[in-house]
Amino acid sequence: MEDDSASEAGLQIDPSDTELVPLVCDDEVELYASSHVCSDCTRALRFAFTWVGNEDDDLSENNVDSDVASAWDYSPAASPCYSPTSPKSLCYSPTSPQYSPVSPRYSPTMPTNEPASPHSTTSARSRSQSIHPQFPKPSRFSKRKFHILTREAFVRSTNEGCAICIKINIQMMQHQASSGLDIEREDEEVYTFFDITETTQLSLCIYFGTPTGSKELIASFELGPTDLNLEMASPHVEKTINLNSACKMMDRWLRDCVDTHDVCRIRPSTKQRPTRLLYLGLEESMVRLDTAEATGFQHPYMTLSHCWGDADILKLTSESMEEFKRGLQVSRLPKTFQDAVAVARGLGVYYLWIDSLCIQQDSTRDWQIESSRMYMVYANSICNIAAAGGKNSHSGLFKSRSESHLLAFRPASVYVKLSEGKLFQPYSIKSSAMEYDDFFSAPLLKRGWVMQERFTAPRVAYFGQENLYFECHSGLKSQSSPDGLDIQQPASMIKATANLTRQNCTRIWETLVESYTKMKLTVDTDIFVALSGIAKRFQDVNRDRYVAGLWEKDILRGLCWYTCFPAQKDPAAVYRAPSWSWASIRGPVAYMEKQQQGPISLANVKRFDVSLATSDPTGSILNGSITLQGGVYRMEIQNDINEEEKLFYKGKNLLRSSRMWQLVAEDYVREPDKTRETFVLPLWRSIQHSYSATEGILLQPKSGGQGKYQRTGYFSVYEYGFDGDSKLLDYLAPYLDPEIPCSEFDREKGHTIIIT
Repeated sequence: MEDDSASEAGLQIDPSDTELVPLVCDDEVELYASSHVCSDCTRALRFAFTWVGNEDDDLSENNVDSDVASAWDYSPAASPCYSPTSPKSLCYSPTSPQYSPVSPRYSPTMPTNEPASPHSTTSARSRSQSIHPQFPKPSRFSKRKFHILTREAFVRSTNEGCAICIKINIQMMQHQASSGLDIEREDEEVYTFFDITETTQLSLCIYFGTPTGSKELIASFELGPTDLNLEMASPHVEKTINLNSACKMMDRWLRDCVDTHDVCRIRPSTKQRPTRLLYLGLEESMVRLDTAEATGFQHPYMTLSHCWGDADILKLTSESMEEFKRGLQVSRLPKTFQDAVAVARGLGVYYLWIDSLCIQQDSTRDWQIESSRMYMVYANSICNIAAAGGKNSHSGLFKSRSESHLLAFRPASVYVKLSEGKLFQPYSIKSSAMEYDDFFSAPLLKRGWVMQERFTAPRVAYFGQENLYFECHSGLKSQSSPDGLDIQQPASMIKATANLTRQNCTRIWETLVESYTKMKLTVDTDIFVALSGIAKRFQDVNRDRYVAGLWEKDILRGLCWYTCFPAQKDPAAVYRAPSWSWASIRGPVAYMEKQQQGPISLANVKRFDVSLATSDPTGSILNGSITLQGGVYRMEIQNDINEEEKLFYKGKNLLRSSRMWQLVAEDYVREPDKTRETFVLPLWRSIQHSYSATEGILLQPKSGGQGKYQRTGYFSVYEYGFDGDSKLLDYLAPYLDPEIPCSEFDREKGHTIIIT
């Protein structure tokens, strides 16, 4: 939120007001708080606000206390998540299930004085382990200062009820539970790291560690101007998420979105309505299934996202169709459905779409038709109700909040008046990281279908275990933070839709694939169907052909995915996709960050063939193949001295220079400590500054077919200091063997092979 909105919301403070706690009153600043704040945190806040107000502070990288900065272990290799142009990149909690301290989209940075690669001992597998970010070097865009609190003082302040220390302690406990952090050592200290970005957003990142040792990020907060109207509308966090407060908050959010968010007014060009909807306008105890052919459905409607779970629920079938049309007792519906009906009615909306009640569950044909149209069902709704906190349809929407949540989100506001000011400005202390953790730990957010529902709906209200959230094109808000959460990552799927262009389609698609493959599907073969709506949305923008989860114009880039963990090979598994598609893997996959210059194609796509299961080109497929032409090389996979998998040729390491680094990631679990023959096909090369990256795939020949292969893994090689020339390609050139199985060989263009 911009500072000018805060200045307009200034107010007078009566020093005799017993509801406010005076913290500081001197010539530079006056501070009051809504609750008790310890003396250490008070000194930190005083320093922070007088510092924010000093516009003459140097923004250079040298503006940091040397005695404090030297105690921190800074390593670019250990902190790939740190972006020098985005200081907020460390404001995410390492406990989050979606947070990866070492990003799979790591774009390596060459150290200025070291020729060796920063990856020298870090494999693809270690990127998925719990490695916590080290203290980052300050950027030229931010001001950074520090405040140190001993563990003893921190424990004392927490026990005495300091609102800030309590919030830190709760995040610390959560971090300890997830990471095994030892917080009982006497020499540990709590370090508060202040960061003011170029937009004057003040963030507080809390680290825990020893004065001379490494330190772990355990908590983070944002300290920013708040909207007094929203603060008064939600003065405290209630013990239960209830119907009345939820509808009141949702109504405010919806009206604000519809009235003031220009980007949220953009609707799909196709006004296709659902085939069936539940009509809620009968007496309170009844609902009825209406059809489009009977009523036309010209009124607004809402949708519901929910986890089916293992429990048996009421479903629409050919046998129950007429009964549903006559009317149903609301009491017969699962608890989550009953609550969704109540929420829709509370908002004045009298049509509701629920998949199990609006799609005929015993008809394959009806399911195929309706699932292919599901994108439009969500896209044309006014808002999607997401039962995020429920494991099944009987869990309900309204939850009791835990005591730790009530403490963590107890209002902690400060009122600040600097020496030149006339009015006090209200600031809130909140943790987007904590709410981010709560948001993504919800059972619904682990379900594959919800990706499509989030991405295609114009707005989503999430009823979580601890909080009520609202997401639209403009961002993510919560009942605890009604003026918005400071989350800049791939959290907002809806927000990504608003920014979709032909230029960024590929990058956003890769991010979606990374998130989607971490999720679970009840029906394994729904891998494409559950993503079909998003694929259609992308087609509207990129005008490209969809090929088994990849895009024709960027298909070489699309082939360069890798597994975060090797998958278990299941011979009995039902066919989902060809081996070259990420959808063939039952587990999370990732893409390397592609560089700025280039790209340079190292192979040609001759053709691809995909047999569809239905007429929907974004739906399930029966089989597929791709024909590529390029250099195929016979190699071996061995473990090097660091027990990492590397490519060798006749016992010699493929990389003959310390200025080269390689990653080998096999798709499936293999027998350890065993040399394996493989074939490699370089596909893609990109260049940035003083290094280049070459990516490709690992292959195994298939029996019974000359030149037919199956993909078995991924490799990438980074080269430093070669002025754009690739030594790797020079090394490989003599090994281009015409005897390698292929359907055609050309000395200049390489081997023509078919991958299935």
